Amino acid sequence: MAVVQPLKEVKGKGLVKQEKGLKELQPLVKKLRDGARVELRLVGE
Repeated sequence: MAVVQPLKEVKGKGLVKQEKGLKELQPLVKKLRDGARVELRLVGE
């Protein structure tokens, strides 16, 4: 993955739009993961 580069370098290369898109997606992904964890806990108990 290209996350190894410092954020300042990435922003300098004009990937700010992509970064904003990722920030918008992160909450959705987190919700999905949390939902899956809750379901697994209910099944495991």
